[in-house]
Amino acid sequence: MHLPEKNIDKRIDIFNSMFLEEYEQREKSSEKARKKFVSDYSIDVISKMDIWKYVSGLKTSGREKDYKTFCYRIELDLKDMGDFRGVRVPKFGVYYSVQRRKLESDVKRFGADIDIAFENVKKTICTLIQSGENDEYEKILALPLYPTYKYKILSVYYPNKYMCIFSENHVDEFLEALNIQCEKASMLDKQKKLMSWRNNNEKTKQWSNYILVGFLYSCITIPSYEKNRYDEIEEQEEMQDSSVAGYINKYAYSGNLKTDHDYKPKKKPDSFISNGVKVYKRSITTSRNALNIAGYKCERNSEHTSFERKLDNKPYMEPHHLVPMSAQDDFDVSLDVTENIVCLCSNCHNEIHYGVKRKDLIEQLYNNRKNILAMAEINISLDELLKYYDIEE
Repeated sequence: MHLPEKNIDKRIDIFNSMFLEEYEQREKSSEKARKKFVSDYSIDVISKMDIWKYVSGLKTSGREKDYKTFCYRIELDLKDMGDFRGVRVPKFGVYYSVQRRKLESDVKRFGADIDIAFENVKKTICTLIQSGENDEYEKILALPLYPTYKYKILSVYYPNKYMCIFSENHVDEFLEALNIQCEKASMLDKQKKLMSWRNNNEKTKQWSNYILVGFLYSCITIPSYEKNRYDEIEEQEEMQDSSVAGYINKYAYSGNLKTDHDYKPKKKPDSFISNGVKVYKRSITTSRNALNIAGYKCERNSEHTSFERKLDNKPYMEPHHLVPMSAQDDFDVSLDVTENIVCLCSNCHNEIHYGVKRKDLIEQLYNNRKNILAMAEINISLDELLKYYDIEE
């Protein structure tokens, strides 16, 4: 909702008179912790970092004295510079699972092998810091870190360039409220629009980014958590997919797996709320069945090779819901069925999320599956499917 110019001006006056001093004190306090963090974790230090100096969750690991790691500090010690504690630990790429008492990785983004995954995470963080300094937006946006984690790192290392707002939905609501036009722009370009608005106002041009964010959240709007938010829904979708892929490739299954689809519709699964986003439950067994039906071969190209799983010597493959589970509200039947789950090698699975030519991949998979989808009463056109991937014709 657009706010009238006089209304915005009045809110600026109220903030400057009632809240500015408080936020300046908070910024001064958090700035000390931020500078210490950046000093402790240069690119050189990060590139040589041991995994136990990185992961969070060590208070119950037998390494209690070492619990103040990179991840712990950026999430908790610097929470006043953007709180993202509600997002699950896979956001860090590699992490210590308190439940299973071992190191685990975000398989989809960084690989199943812990050592290789950690090297990939470190390289990605170093590239992010370098790209952030050089304003290389396209490179930043292409990096496979979770968006919340990515933008938190940028705002910590370069607080004058990047704002500590990690939800694109929130940024969109602020832009709308301030009547700032910014269509089809990236998250980083949208942040620049907000900073430009600040710089062009005599009453706000002295504000730091920290103060600007404080003003937006305290005096402009508290973004709604009820409506669908594409960026946060997609992030939850990817976390769920990563969890399923990691589980089925690590843990054995004693039951009999299906060798063909059921070719019929099934009842919609139950939903739950995760980090303020509605998420539908998905069956690990159904994903196992989908990989088995495909013969553990990539459905983009059956010649694509992969390493053998130590679990059973079968090729490592990942399940992917062709029609995303985030679209479940738009369908009367379940999307969590083998008819809708394609088997992809890790490279193709990453391409469908991050690739420049992912549209071609989605179109190929759709053409191969559209008749099977119809048998499960999942009726959807290619144009409709592309919109769920935020791809416009």
